[in-house]
Amino acid sequence: MMLHDYNCDLRTHSLEESREQLFLQCPFVQSSWQILHLQISTPNDPYQTLIDLRAQLNVSFFMDVIVLVCWSIWLAGNIQPTLEGCRQHFKKEFAYT
Repeated sequence: MMLHDYNCDLRTHSLEESREQLFLQCPFVQSSWQILHLQISTPNDPYQTLIDLRAQLNVSFFMDVIVLVCWSIWLAGNIQPTLEGCRQHFKKEFAYT
């Protein structure tokens, strides 16, 4: 896909957006994970992060939570870029599951 700009939409810095940047490395994103008291310890390794998040969540539906947090981060970043916006998106989506 050709876009005019590939930098982070949140404009917190001028890094090119990647999957790691979008869901693990951005300061806003890391704060978003902390809403659920989750820590991203290896932001450059998505697979290890998944293992770490699974251990931190310690629930059988851990992947559902991870997907919902990622969705909430994306929504918040594109609609309402605040931690409260991310929290509200997560709570709303989690209620549907």
